[in-house]
Amino acid sequence: MAYGACKAGQTIHFLVKTCIFQIAFGSLAADDLLSWFEMHRRLGVTKVLVFTHDMNPEATRVLQYYRALGMADTIPFAYPPEGNACSYL
Repeated sequence: MAYGACKAGQTIHFLVKTCIFQIAFGSLAADDLLSWFEMHRRLGVTKVLVFTHDMNPEATRVLQYYRALGMADTIPFAYPPEGNACSYL
C-alpha cells in the first residue's frame, strides 16, 4: 500500500519490533529505564525484549512491572559466555 492510499476511517496496523540489548552491570538508572519504556509505550510499542545481566534492584523492579503488564520479556544474559566462546581473546 502506497502512502496516501488509505481511505477515510480505515484502520492501519503497524508491527513495531524493539529490542533493548542492555548489559547494565548494576548501573542502569531505574528512572531512565522507566522513561524509556513510557516513551515507547506512548509511541505504540507493545512488546520489548530485554537482555539482562546483573541488574540493580531498582531497575529489576521496573522490568518486573513491565513484564506484569505484558510489555516486556526478559532473557538473562551471561557475560562472559560459558564455555570456550571467548577462547580467541
